[in-house]
Amino acid sequence: MIKIKKILSVLLTTVVAFTAMMPITMVNAQEYIKSDTDFYLLENDYIKVSIHKKTGFIKDIYNKKTGISHKSGGAGNWPFQITLGNQTAVGISGSTKNQISSAKIMASGSSQLLQITYNNLVSESSGAKTGVKAVVVYTIGQSTDYFKFQVKFENKGSSEIHKISLCEGGSLKAGGTNSKMVAPLWGEMAYWDNPVAKFSSATLATPYRMSYPGMGWNDLEMGFLDLSGSKGGIGVAYINKQQTVMNFRIACDNGGMSFSPTLLNPEIRNMTVPVKPGESFDTDEVVIAAHEGDWHRMADIYRTEYQKAFTANGKADYLTWNTLSQSVKDTDVMLRFHETKFSQVFGVVQDKLNGWKNALSAKRVMVWYSGQNKNGYGHDTPTMIPVNPKLGTVQELKKLSEDLHSVGANIFHYEHPYAFAVDSTDYPSVSSANPNQSSAVWDGVNHYYLCIDNNAIINLWKNKLIPDIKATKPDGLQFDQGSLQFTVCDIEGHNHGLDALSRLSSHTKSMIKLTQYVRSNLNTGKTSYIVSEGFNDLTCRYIDMSQTRWDKEQEPMYDGELIYGGRQYVFPQYRNHYNSAAKKADGVWKNMRQYIAIIGGIAALNEGEDYVANSDTEYIWFKNEMRAKNAPGYPYNFRDNVGITTNSATLDAKVFTEGNRATITFWANGKKQTDTEITLQPSKLGLSGKNTTYRFDLSKNKTGYIIVNIATGKVESSSVTIENLPASGDNSSSAATLQTSSGKFISSSDENNRTDSSAEALVSDSTVETGSQNTQSDNQTISNKNRNQINWVLIVSVVCGLLIVAGAVLFVLITETPKPLYKAIHHLFRKNR
Repeated sequence: MIKIKKILSVLLTTVVAFTAMMPITMVNAQEYIKSDTDFYLLENDYIKVSIHKKTGFIKDIYNKKTGISHKSGGAGNWPFQITLGNQTAVGISGSTKNQISSAKIMASGSSQLLQITYNNLVSESSGAKTGVKAVVVYTIGQSTDYFKFQVKFENKGSSEIHKISLCEGGSLKAGGTNSKMVAPLWGEMAYWDNPVAKFSSATLATPYRMSYPGMGWNDLEMGFLDLSGSKGGIGVAYINKQQTVMNFRIACDNGGMSFSPTLLNPEIRNMTVPVKPGESFDTDEVVIAAHEGDWHRMADIYRTEYQKAFTANGKADYLTWNTLSQSVKDTDVMLRFHETKFSQVFGVVQDKLNGWKNALSAKRVMVWYSGQNKNGYGHDTPTMIPVNPKLGTVQELKKLSEDLHSVGANIFHYEHPYAFAVDSTDYPSVSSANPNQSSAVWDGVNHYYLCIDNNAIINLWKNKLIPDIKATKPDGLQFDQGSLQFTVCDIEGHNHGLDALSRLSSHTKSMIKLTQYVRSNLNTGKTSYIVSEGFNDLTCRYIDMSQTRWDKEQEPMYDGELIYGGRQYVFPQYRNHYNSAAKKADGVWKNMRQYIAIIGGIAALNEGEDYVANSDTEYIWFKNEMRAKNAPGYPYNFRDNVGITTNSATLDAKVFTEGNRATITFWANGKKQTDTEITLQPSKLGLSGKNTTYRFDLSKNKTGYIIVNIATGKVESSSVTIENLPASGDNSSSAATLQTSSGKFISSSDENNRTDSSAEALVSDSTVETGSQNTQSDNQTISNKNRNQINWVLIVSVVCGLLIVAGAVLFVLITETPKPLYKAIHHLFRKNR
């Protein structure tokens, strides 16, 4: 009995000791956060971030692949600076008086976290305690070229927190030469060559502010900025999961740039929405990328993290291609009217269809009647009911819808979701919803921006507006300024709270509810659609289609240029409609109908526009070809020009992907193409396959396409005669090891039997679909190399453990064995020796 007890005791002790050793061994095999003498290091195969151990100041952001530091050592307030109501500045700079109270390293899935706590932040000037507690949590994974952080503030002091600035300053620099700044401006993506020179008048003291959501031109549609050059660059993103109105502050800083997400200071009437004593406020995650690519790489990172933030229990909290309105997916051409009488519109539509020689099915036509109210186009708040008597009657508007439906076309009206004439007699009073914060441009008219997070506006939509509009049988609505925000309501008694987070997020959250309600209730038996003026990925998450700014004469500030199709690259599942003329980089207005075709957009033709027959014919031919060929990835997985190169400066070429197939689209922009080459590089798309070059000729101003198998390079279908050539450069058959995102939004239940092939060889696919789609995140994918390391560690550990256990048992057996047997065993060993 004594022997058995001792054996069990030794076994238990050995197992406990062995088990305690295992986590240490496994963590060491995937150690991305390290502690040396002076710094905490966030480090993987791609980046190394140095954080001072005493203060928590982020000193350096280093790209290990390019050998470039993108942040100047002692510059900026990184990770944050706050301003209190008494103008006290509190931040973590290179010379900060603040010191870390505690720090710990933790594991979270395949990522690691560094949590740094400041129990009581002190003033930068006096060193006096403020009573504000801050906790910064950093996250880094293995196969990522970025890290993330979030800050949690608890105001235990006596002063309000009036501003939170994240990663301000730092003199950020692009990699190599030819630096370019890119921002997703309202209306379309934009870029600035040599931004340090162009933004020279914007300083840290007087930065240029881009609101998000914005109030119009030169504000942001998405929460990221990028600064890249010939050897990669640095991007800053704010993943706005809490949906708060905020802004990015852009400035020049000692020969570099500053991109600072800033909270509590919306641009609306220069107001401050404070965090009061006794309240807490958590920021959302900030993403800092030190990448080898251009703005496309930052867009991929942003899309990945955005989708993770807006997905819960496998369900996407935004529209996907699968949940988009079928009417919008069917549309190829939009005809816009705002002055033609209701009774005449159908005849105009029929004339256009006849002019296209019946090549375009009416099913592909959408009619937009815009900007009216009973006083006419452009007067006060745009509504459709009551109708403008100069254009016809409600019955004639209804008849227009019925006529269009009879041939398969559809129609939507123009409304405003939150701007009303508060003293109107056409609907119940909504004065209780007016916070008196309307933009100054509207102060002289009867047009007020109202809070919609209250019962007065909700009931107006449910009981009056929707029934009136529904009676005229439209298929959808446009939300004028639906992507913008002009109020941060402070009225008691509304549905929102009055703390900082509730006020700052109320507009977006209520816009989402309104959009979902309209889509579900405007029509009986089918989902309606919403079209928005402009776009943003917060208030417009459930809007099917958005308007772009291609036809606008307002150029981006500081002499910027537009990136045509840039918005569609970040969120390709939504549809975008484009006017057919645009001002290119050379300042000349050009017909862009063919360009709209090759990026998968919808051409919008305005009332009275001079239609170009040849352009129309070419555009419609191309659209019909894409549908007839069931072109993979078109238009729902637009990859812009990523992974393709061409030897022609006058050939615009784009690519769409689905599974292991791709559609390459192109347009001979103003010049005939002879022996033109396009090279497909699958690894640039995160896919497996060899580089393949395709040579062809193409007539001036014509469009074309090539549908290929990515893995083999074989042409499946083409509108041009193709000569396959061996491509120079990397012909690797394996996907890139750096995690990327496909941006794919297809569902297997989509029309035309488009399927999501499991053969797609992405390293990581962060796309989330309702239905059968699988979900994988960048930070939850471990490379095969490290899997093998972990497996070997486990094998060696288990073998060692078994040897230890066997030795312990043998020791007990020998020492507890009766002496005669012990002597016999001892004699046997001596004899053999």
